[in-house]
Amino acid sequence: MQEHASKLNLAAIDSSTPILSDAQAQGDLLVEPVALASGVRWCEVPIDGLQLMRRSTSPNSHWIVRDLASPGVRWAEGSRAGEVAFLRVPEGDCVWLVHTEEHHALGIGPGDYVIRRKRQQAFATEVNRIVPGSSESAAPEWVED
Repeated sequence: MQEHASKLNLAAIDSSTPILSDAQAQGDLLVEPVALASGVRWCEVPIDGLQLMRRSTSPNSHWIVRDLASPGVRWAEGSRAGEVAFLRVPEGDCVWLVHTEEHHALGIGPGDYVIRRKRQQAFATEVNRIVPGSSESAAPEWVED
């Protein structure tokens, strides 16, 4: 059953939450400004919110939340591995990325964005253990918080 943002504790959004149009990070997600090609199939962000991700091992989830004053905010599904969604915020509108129970909300200002999962590389923990010219490398892993 799909939760709705109206049932969430949205205390993370308050008047001190800055609205930014730069790259931002929240938990295991990155929000990055991007120039999008034409042909993206946009959908309206519902007034009761859009759940982007939910981990099976945790009740926490990531949500895109807008208010009645921002009806033009749109989203589209990501098209490559690691891309969760694309986001379009028109001039004069804003939207919030909310991670329930864990992080403060991010205020996202006008622009086009890609929302990606963070990746981490597993490297030697001590610099002196890395051998120059070594061909050993680890496959990237998706970060979960």
